[in-house]
Amino acid sequence: MLNKNLKDNLVKNSLWAILVSIINKMGALILTILLARFLLPEKYGIYSIVLSIAMIFYTFSDLGVNSTLLRYISNSEAREKSKLRAYYNYIFKIKITLTALTAAILFIAAYPLSFYVYKNGDLFVPLLISAVYITFFTLESFYATIFYAYNKVKYVIIKETANQIIKIALALLVFYLISTTYYLVGIFSSFALASVITLSFLIYYSHKIGSKVYKKNKENVKIDKKRIRRYIKYLTIASISTVFFAFADSIIMGFFLNPEFVGYYRAAFAFVIGVSTLILSPSALLLAYFTKIKKKEELNAFLNKLLKYFSIISIPLTFGLLLVGKYFIRLFYGYSFLPSASILYILSIIILPSIFVNIFILLFSAKEKTNIPAKLMIKTTIVNIVLMIILINSLLIISPLWAARGAAIAIMFSFIYYFIIGLAEIKKNFRMKLDFFLPKPLLSAVFMYFSTLLIFSNVGDMSLFYGILEVLTGVIIYFLILFLLNGITKQDLFFLNILFKKKNVPQNNFVSSVN
Repeated sequence: MLNKNLKDNLVKNSLWAILVSIINKMGALILTILLARFLLPEKYGIYSIVLSIAMIFYTFSDLGVNSTLLRYISNSEAREKSKLRAYYNYIFKIKITLTALTAAILFIAAYPLSFYVYKNGDLFVPLLISAVYITFFTLESFYATIFYAYNKVKYVIIKETANQIIKIALALLVFYLISTTYYLVGIFSSFALASVITLSFLIYYSHKIGSKVYKKNKENVKIDKKRIRRYIKYLTIASISTVFFAFADSIIMGFFLNPEFVGYYRAAFAFVIGVSTLILSPSALLLAYFTKIKKKEELNAFLNKLLKYFSIISIPLTFGLLLVGKYFIRLFYGYSFLPSASILYILSIIILPSIFVNIFILLFSAKEKTNIPAKLMIKTTIVNIVLMIILINSLLIISPLWAARGAAIAIMFSFIYYFIIGLAEIKKNFRMKLDFFLPKPLLSAVFMYFSTLLIFSNVGDMSLFYGILEVLTGVIIYFLILFLLNGITKQDLFFLNILFKKKNVPQNNFVSSVN
C-alpha cells in the first residue's frame, strides 16, 4: 500500500500528465484541421506521407532511449545518486549517435524516395527539412524525460502548451505570408523552428531541475553498460512495431494512390484517434491504480469497471459518428474533404477496441509484463500491413476511394485482432474473468441512432444549430434508455468519484467500490 505522501505525489503528477496528454491531443487536432483546410486533399496527402516517413525515422533515433533515461535516472536518484552523471553521459551518447545517423540517412534518402519510390518531386524538399525537424524533435523529447524523472511534469505542460501554440501560430503565418507553392516547405520549417524554441526551454530548465545529472563526478564511476544496452534492445522492438503500426498506412497508400486519397484517409483517421485518445486521457491515473492494486480479485473487479465505463462512452460515439460524421468532416475540414466521410464511418468502429487495447497495455506495463504487448504489436503490425496491401490492391479495381476504404477496413480488423488476442493474453496471464458490459450500451446506442435519425429525417441541409441539437438529442435519448435499463447505478458514480479524487481515499472504501 502506498504511503500518503507518495500517493499524493503520484496522483498530482498523474493529473499533470493527463493535462499534458489533453493539450497535446487538442493542439494536434486543431493543427490537423488547420492544415487540412489550407493544404486541401492533395497537399495534405503529401504532408501525411512526408510526416509518416519522418516519424518512422524519428523512431529509429529513439529506439527506447528516452524510456531508458527515465528508468535509470529515476532509479539512480532514489538509490545511487553518484551514478546519475555516468548514466546520463552514456545514454546521451547513444541518443546523439542514433539521431545523427537517422537524420543523415533520411537526408540522403530524400531524393530516391521522392523521385524513384513515390515518383513525386513535391516530397523532396519537405523530406530534407523533416530530417532537420526530427533532429530537434528527438532531442526535445529526450530532455523532456528528465522532468518526468524528477516529477516536475508541470514544466512539460508549459513546454507542450508553448509548442502547440507556436506550431499553430507559425502555420497561420505560413498560410498568410507564403505562396501556396511553398506551403509544405514552410510547414515543416515551422515545425523545426518550434522544436528549436521548446528544446532551448527544456535544456535551460533541466539544468536547474536536474542539476545533479549534469554535475561532474570527482572520480570515475562504473556503470553496467551491457545492462543498459539490453534494456534498450527490448524497448526497440516495441517502439519500432508501434510506429510502423501507426504510420505504415500512409506510406503504403502512397505507393498505390494519389496523394489526395491519402489525405482523405488521414483526415478521418486523425479525427477518430483524436476522439479515442481524449476519452483515454486519464491513462496515467489508470496506470497508477493498476500498479497499486495487488490482489487479483480487486484487480479483476477494477478492470471490469473500466471496461464497463469505457463501453458506455465509446459505443454511442461510434453510432454518433455514423449519424453526424459527415457534418463533422464538413465543419472541421471543409467540403473538399467530404469523401472522407465514408472512411470515417468505417474507422468509427475502432473507437471501442482501440480504447480497450490501450487499457490492456497499461495493465501489462503496470505488472511488468511489457514483453506481451510488444509481441502482440509486432503480430498486429504484420497483419495490418499484409491485409492493407491485399485490400488496397483488390479494391483499387473499383476506384481509388474504395482502395482508401480498404485501408480503413484493414486498420479496423487489425485493432479488433489486437483486442481479441490481448483479451486472451489477459485471461492467460492474470487468470481473470472479464465481464464485458456491452448489451445495454449497445441496445441504448441502437435505439438512439434510429430515434435521432427519425426525429431529424425531415431536416434538409444540416446547419450548425441543427447539428448541435441532434447531438444533444442523441445524448439525452442514449442516457435515458441506459438509465431505464439500469445501466448506471449509484455505486458507479461513487467509483468514478474515488478514481478521479485528488485526496487520499481509505483503502476499504476503494476496495468496496470495485467489488
